[in-house]
Amino acid sequence: MEKSMNKPETRLRLDYFIDPSLRLYQDPKAFCFNSDSAALALFAPSVKGKRVAEIGCNNGAILLYLDQFSPAFLCGIEIQEQPAELAKYNLSSFAHGDWQIIQGSVNNPDLDLSAGSFDVVLCNPPYFPLPPDKQAQTLTSKERARFEADLNVEGMCLSASRLLRSNGKFACVHRPDRLSELMDALKKAKLCPSRLQIAYDAKSSAASAILLEAVKEGTCAMEIEPPKWYDRTSRPKTGLHPAVTETQSPDEAE
Repeated sequence: MEKSMNKPETRLRLDYFIDPSLRLYQDPKAFCFNSDSAALALFAPSVKGKRVAEIGCNNGAILLYLDQFSPAFLCGIEIQEQPAELAKYNLSSFAHGDWQIIQGSVNNPDLDLSAGSFDVVLCNPPYFPLPPDKQAQTLTSKERARFEADLNVEGMCLSASRLLRSNGKFACVHRPDRLSELMDALKKAKLCPSRLQIAYDAKSSAASAILLEAVKEGTCAMEIEPPKWYDRTSRPKTGLHPAVTETQSPDEAE
C-alpha cells in the first residue's frame, strides 16, 4: 500500500461518490466522475476477498467505492500522471484495504502487472473514436479521457483478458451504439458476456449507456438485467460533500 503522495499543486474539491459518507477529492479542471462511473461501481461483480484491477482509474472513485466491500487488493492503472497522483492521494486518505496505483499504459509490457493475477477487472473507457482533425499528442487531459487515443474497445478487452485469471470477471460501461463492436471484441479476447444492463436518462428517452459483464474462458448464458433509470429519484448520486461549501485545498478540507 502506498501511504502518501505529494500534495497536489492544484486546488481540489472535496466531493462524495454515490453516498455522502464516501469522500474523495476531485480536480474541477480535470475529468470528474459522472453517473456512468457510479453505475459501473454499482454494477460491479462481488469483490469480497478478490483481487481487483481498474483500467483507467482516473481519480480512484470506483476503487474507493469498492474498498468498503473488503477486496483482497485494489489496483488502479491510469495513463495520465495527474489523475494517477490524485488517485494515490484519495486512496491514501480514505481507503482501508491494500491498494496500488500504477501510472502508465496498460499496454506497456514493462508495467508491473502480472498476467492472470486478478479476479475482477473494471473499465470506464474513453467512449469516442479519435476524430480525424485531432492528434493524440495535442489532446487535453479531459479529451484523453473522452477519445480513444490511448485505449480502444479491442485494446480494452484484450488487456482485461490478459489481467484476468480463468473464470475471472470483466465489467465495463460504454455507449449503446458501440455494443456490436464491444461484443466482437469480447469474443476475440475469450470473454463470454454474462450480464447486460441498459441505462436510460428518462423513461421516454433512448438508451444512454450499457453495462456489460463477461467471464474469461467461460461458457455462460447472458442475463439481461432490469433497466437502470438515470432520473431524479434513482440516478446514482454524485456531488459536493455536504461538509464543504467551497473549493478548497486538501489541507483546508481536513
